[in-house]
Amino acid sequence: IYDNPDSFLTCMFDPNRALCHRTANRQAAEPRLDDCQRNCSNIARTDRHISALEHEAQRLRSEADSPLTPKPLALSLNPWTVGRW
Repeated sequence: IYDNPDSFLTCMFDPNRALCHRTANRQAAEPRLDDCQRNCSNIARTDRHISALEHEAQRLRSEADSPLTPKPLALSLNPWTVGRW
């Protein structure tokens, strides 16, 4: 079990199902946490991960809504604001 807080998930590593080791190294002893794939069947999320993810989403929305954020950056942070500019 490998925690990956940067990706808001835990990896329940099984090398035979690991998308981070697509074809190169199926016998790897550890996951490549820098290459987590969102559709990997090894992924598990806890309430802690979901809470952190919701907090990060709110932080990005606040940054996008700030008048100090340049419009192109604001649009990339919050694509639902496209019609507002």
